[in-house]
Order: sequence, then structure tokens, then C-alpha cells
Amino acid sequence: KEKALAQLRQDKKCVYVGTYCAEKVLGVCIRKKSNFCCFGTKLSRLIHEQGRPQLKMGFGDAEHPQCRGFTVEELTKLNFDKIDLSELLSGLYSKFKTPNMSKLSQDFSQDWKKRMPTLEKAPKPPLQTIKENKKDATF
Repeated sequence: KEKALAQLRQDKKCVYVGTYCAEKVLGVCIRKKSNFCCFGTKLSRLIHEQGRPQLKMGFGDAEHPQCRGFTVEELTKLNFDKIDLSELLSGLYSKFKTPNMSKLSQDFSQDWKKRMPTLEKAPKPPLQTIKENKKDATF
């Protein structure tokens, strides 16, 4: 369970709810426990983090977390215009690689050079035949 939670937290799919004293001896806390609400995706976490305050809902308290999903009725009440997805989008943008134009140009040039011998060997129709068969062609 701890490994799964650690992975979900690393993937930023969890919301920290709080820490509470799980065990006391003579009034002294000897073991604390932290609780999180974790979701299947970053998007669902963001919607819950920012949507629950709109609905005047929370995640409960540290000892009694409320991690349930939204009902259909609750989802219809959310104002998605007020939900900031920049964290999700920045993650997507960071994974996007812009093409290397120099490499693309070089690859195209090499490919073109490989094809040129084939194109040069192809029989060429006489210019008159092209003019007769392609009336809309301009020369």
C-alpha cells in the first residue's frame, strides 16, 4: 500500500487531507498517520481540488477523509471555467518535443538525393504529348 501511495503522490494524483495521532500512550502520541485522497488521473485530482470548494465540500478531516467522487448532479453544478488546468497542460507541454528543423531538412535532402536516380531513369514523354494531353497545363 505504501509503495502504491508513494507512486500516486509522485505522479501528483493525491490530495493531502491531514495528519492525526493514530496511537497514544499515557496521553503522548507515539504514532501519527497521514491520509490522502488519491485519484486515477491528475485531471480528476485537479477537478476535485478546485471543484469541491465551489460546492462547499471538503475532503473531510485527517482521521475521517471524504474521498468520494462527484455525483452527476454535483458535476453539473461545477463551473469548469474556474478550474485551472495549467498544471496539467504544463506537464503535457513538457513532454511535447518540437521538431528539429535542421534534421528534417537534412533527412528530406538525403531522401531526395536517393530518389533522383530513379526519377532521372524514368522515360519522359515529349513536350508536345504533354501539351496535347494536359490542356490546362501552363508552360
